[in-house]
Amino acid sequence: MGCVMYIEMLDNDQLARLRIAFDKACNDLGLGTNADDNGRREHLAMLMVALSKGGETDPDVIRTQAVHQMHPEG
Repeated sequence: MGCVMYIEMLDNDQLARLRIAFDKACNDLGLGTNADDNGRREHLAMLMVALSKGGETDPDVIRTQAVHQMHPEG
């Protein structure tokens, strides 16, 4: 619930930019829309929101850091 409450605090522009960054991160990680990737996409979204809540405002930095945390050897 905390994640949803935080997202509601973002304005439309911030939310749109974060969504674009999420889509790019999914692409970076090769995550599709199939059921097998649901858990990884959810984990990625949580990481990105946590980074944003931590004070990072640049969606590209959020994406890069989240991808690195999801796939540290890459």
